[in-house]
Amino acid sequence: MKIGNDTIGISNSDKITILVFFFTVYVLIMLLFDWLFDGAIKSWENYLLKGLVYSIVLSVLMYYAIKTLTKRVELKLQIPLAEGEELEVYGVANMFLVKEALGGKLGLTEDTLVFHSHKFNIQKSTVRIPFEDIKTIKPCRVMWLLNNGIEVQTATDRCVFVVNDRKTWLEVIQKKIK
Repeated sequence: MKIGNDTIGISNSDKITILVFFFTVYVLIMLLFDWLFDGAIKSWENYLLKGLVYSIVLSVLMYYAIKTLTKRVELKLQIPLAEGEELEVYGVANMFLVKEALGGKLGLTEDTLVFHSHKFNIQKSTVRIPFEDIKTIKPCRVMWLLNNGIEVQTATDRCVFVVNDRKTWLEVIQKKIK
């Protein structure tokens, strides 16, 4: 069973959050630069209009870049399985490993949560977490902004996955670990 779309999705509330974030950062940076280098602040309409245009353009470019790149991953990437294993559930995902977000696919077999990264990552890896090792699983925010993360805690590690349809993933994994 496939969960989610062919791309990492962003909810409408997260789209608005990203837009507001880019807008705020742009306006504050422009205010700071004008104050530091010109010694004067221009009219607020100038900052607000430029901030709005900048945030819309950057948000749209980011959305289409994510959509295009992750669709290619979904179509080509296969999760390596051990002999006799069968993939029950899968979907595109990102996983935070050290300080890098790895793009790839997340899958569930009968006994294991498996993440396999695609070839465009600097760190390439396959992470296998047996369900018996999972201590807690809970929803989390990603980069303090987006509400599409799943935190998986084992006795020794903590993994954060960014997924589509987080609610379905949480339900399916919860059934497996009980």
